[in-house]
Amino acid sequence: MSWSPTYEFKVGAFRADKYYDGDSFWLLIKRSFRDEKVVRCRLLGVDTWEVRLSKSKGVDEEHKKKGFLAKEFAGAFLVEHFDAGHVVWIRTHDISEWDSFGRVLCELFVDLPDGTTLTLAEELRKNGHEKS
Repeated sequence: MSWSPTYEFKVGAFRADKYYDGDSFWLLIKRSFRDEKVVRCRLLGVDTWEVRLSKSKGVDEEHKKKGFLAKEFAGAFLVEHFDAGHVVWIRTHDISEWDSFGRVLCELFVDLPDGTTLTLAEELRKNGHEKS
């Protein structure tokens, strides 16, 4: 069994104009008190519908519509929680682990005032935005 350390970062901002679909977006992460970095993230644990047409990938107009709905849901989720002042953070198992599109692979969490923690992947799944 191999052991892989995890890294957790508080998210300082979400670029509402910089997200591709429901599972890919730009975040400002706080690595330390004075060290912030904008990173392109790809959610682990969920695969949403695509927004770009690609016959080779089997993406048709219906698929594209679902992709835009997933994108709108994820954007509204993040904006709602940032605007409410909730703590938003990501966990990655290897900060140097990037996918083939240059995105850091991560999980995204929101800590609510009542002690509940939400995950964006689970919320996307519960609301029907994961490819089946």
